[in-house]
Amino acid sequence: SAVRFLHGAGARVALTDSRAEPSGLAGLSEVAPADLALGGLDGALLAAQELVVVSPGVPLDDPAIAMARAAGATIIGDVELFGRFAGAPVVAVTGSNGKSTVTSLLGAMFAAAGPDAGVGGNLGTPALDLLAMPEPPAYVLEISSFQAEGLARFRPRVAVLLNLSPDHLDRYPDLASYYAAKWRLFQGMGAGDTAVLNADDPEVVGGAAQLPPGVRPVWFGSGLPAAGGAGVVEQDGEPWFALGTETGPQAVLPVARWPLEGGPNRANALAALAAGAAAGLSVEAMARALAAFNGLGHRMEVVAEVAGVRYINDSKGTNVGAVAAALAGLDRPFVWIAGGVDKDSDFSELAPVLRQGAREAVLIGEAADEIAAAVDGAVTVYRAGTMA
Repeated sequence: SAVRFLHGAGARVALTDSRAEPSGLAGLSEVAPADLALGGLDGALLAAQELVVVSPGVPLDDPAIAMARAAGATIIGDVELFGRFAGAPVVAVTGSNGKSTVTSLLGAMFAAAGPDAGVGGNLGTPALDLLAMPEPPAYVLEISSFQAEGLARFRPRVAVLLNLSPDHLDRYPDLASYYAAKWRLFQGMGAGDTAVLNADDPEVVGGAAQLPPGVRPVWFGSGLPAAGGAGVVEQDGEPWFALGTETGPQAVLPVARWPLEGGPNRANALAALAAGAAAGLSVEAMARALAAFNGLGHRMEVVAEVAGVRYINDSKGTNVGAVAAALAGLDRPFVWIAGGVDKDSDFSELAPVLRQGAREAVLIGEAADEIAAAVDGAVTVYRAGTMA
């Protein structure tokens, strides 16, 4: 997407990739880069450029990137480049968990209010490809921590921080560095912009003081909504999602009508409500979108119910915080099937929620030994070679 966009903007484009055969290269036949270096990042090639647009998959401390920086090149990511050309306001969503759900839900809210927003970023359509389409009234972008590292003066009008929990510690030297990358999304914001923050997350609450001057913080959480934020109220004997107004809470939708499972998804609904309100969407449109939203595949997705047993696919739960929150939100005993590749995670954080609600755990994949050792004594563990 970066090559296509820069070529269309009249730039002379060079490309280097660590892979000998990067995916998508064949699709660039009409906009072939002027210089191409594959099978390793070419520091000398990068050092000869004025601007280097770094893929989120490449750490900014890579030696080849360091060579370009030392030579005076400007180093940015694709979202920063997008922001320099986008003409419509941006609603940006980041956090350790729930980004794709909230981004998609906000897209559905804009569609219900009409007209559609441009939705993409770390989810679906790459940000720069959105610029090739007719300009929408707004953009809704999912932003990963890797993408946020490449931001400089990117200015979303509304930015959402859903939560902070350990992840990607195979890339970051420590947890503070990972959290700092998330907060970079807010650094270019200013007076009149809105930060939508999680009132139930101590890390988010503690970091809010670093917002730039003039940025308005609004909060979402499980309690009563404050002005501008979103929360939960009791009405007609049942809980309702609600927005906070200057005159008090405004009920939006009964929680029972929200189709998705679990506490984390209720938090996602509240985050989208607060962000949609900050973006000027009508309460009626947001309520319609909430009631009709069926979620995304692989994220607490109910795939079957057989003989009273509900099967839930949460294979997008790829960090400990996401998994713990998802399991804690279940309303019945569960059998947990888990495994995969370890990202230097602390699996011991899962022991309390497993002890409380799990009947047994079935472990698969490379990380099975690490998980078993971390949850020893909390739950009966079985091993399986495959999902089947």
